[in-house]
Amino acid sequence: MLAPFCKNCINLKLRGVTDNTIDPSIDRIQTAGIPILKKFLAGDNDVVLTICKRGAAPLGGGEIHFKCPISRNLKTIQMQDSGMVKRIRGTACSIRVSPAIANRIVESAKSVLLKFLPDVYIYIDHRRGSTSGKSPGFGVTLTADTTREVFFSGQAFSPLMTTGSLPCIPEDLGKEAATKLLDEIHRNGCIDSPFQSMTAAFMALGKKDVCKITMGPLTPVTIQFLRDLRVFFGIVFKIEPIKEEDKILPQVCLTCLGIGYTNISKRTL
Repeated sequence: MLAPFCKNCINLKLRGVTDNTIDPSIDRIQTAGIPILKKFLAGDNDVVLTICKRGAAPLGGGEIHFKCPISRNLKTIQMQDSGMVKRIRGTACSIRVSPAIANRIVESAKSVLLKFLPDVYIYIDHRRGSTSGKSPGFGVTLTADTTREVFFSGQAFSPLMTTGSLPCIPEDLGKEAATKLLDEIHRNGCIDSPFQSMTAAFMALGKKDVCKITMGPLTPVTIQFLRDLRVFFGIVFKIEPIKEEDKILPQVCLTCLGIGYTNISKRTL
């Protein structure tokens, strides 16, 4: 969220946990979050996110490289039609465990998704040795791509194993991720749920022009974030429910007038 407004282009090497049960996985950020950032960047929007090592909780050990250019102003965009889902892609990762686990996750997820769409392909990313971090784990991230270049995602990852906890079954994770993806598609809108607040920030900081984006039901995090934007920037969003044939849909249309924020970074002597 801060990357476009830095003084110099971001070129970071980040280490830690890449996949857990709490935050969006690094694959979800790569497939559903980065495209949103690119839509708002003016000029050079060559954003690169490379996964060098994967790291599961608690010890982590993962490593990613993130490159993002700075932007003097953000673009004003209009996104109101999410289009139709045309394909589903995914990545099943296994870290310091048997590679057969990833295969079991893939078969389980596809058993659900193939009833919805025939074009489903899930890659297997088996990590061992120096690229596998310091803790074992496994999971899957699924992404649906629409005809309007909108991305919906669902993910599931093995919980932290503690003494006395029940073992996690890979088949259950595959079905969980597939169900979450279908739920995200059902929520519709043009923004994946974890990135609603980031989108709202870019809308508020954009040019002094009308920005209009349709989202699914707002998450509690987004609702609080909209209140924070009103306090910090005095921005009030117009929130309209979407109607279709005298029926109110769960989606909402967010409209705002950007404050025209400009990146004022200057060269130092």
